[in-house]
Amino acid sequence: MEPGTFPGGASGGGSITVLNPQSYPTVGGLWTVHFEASGAHGLVISPVGGTTIGAGGDLSFVGLLGGAGGWEGAPRSAPARGADGGVSFPNYPGDGAGSLAVRVNTPGPHHLQLALGSAVAYAHNNAYPLDVVTISGSGTAAPDVAGGDGLGRSVAGVGDVDRDGIPDMVAGAPGDDGAAGGGGSDRGAVHLMLM
Repeated sequence: MEPGTFPGGASGGGSITVLNPQSYPTVGGLWTVHFEASGAHGLVISPVGGTTIGAGGDLSFVGLLGGAGGWEGAPRSAPARGADGGVSFPNYPGDGAGSLAVRVNTPGPHHLQLALGSAVAYAHNNAYPLDVVTISGSGTAAPDVAGGDGLGRSVAGVGDVDRDGIPDMVAGAPGDDGAAGGGGSDRGAVHLMLM
């Protein structure tokens, strides 16, 4: 499965390009796949490589935005659903940028195939659990980390996430084994620290 653009053959025409073929969302958050499409055909979004979509699956379909001709900025709902949990939008206008949003339910890699007519492109992610820690004046809570997790190797301010008037931050732990909700060796984690 390679990301990128695969022009349609003589029977299908059209083209589709995934603009962010590799993403790193957090478990419980949204994974947004941005794409460019041309040619009016049915758009089919399917899980591949062991990924599942639907109740109890790795991903849950949220919505689709995109295209001109009345689709611009309007969420697209009630798609046809396939047996694999994939979704289908007949007569997708395929005339510009689009975005697909899915909720990430499980940690690890996930893969989607986007097909417009006979044109095919792929999107991949590697989702990480998000560990939320509250640090307050009445005590200090710390992320559940172990030696070798690399907590703090990368940090960033994220504004006032909990709206208490104090800026909060995130800290990466690339060697975290995922005890906060995923398991596995060196899966990595992002810790949100509410100050």
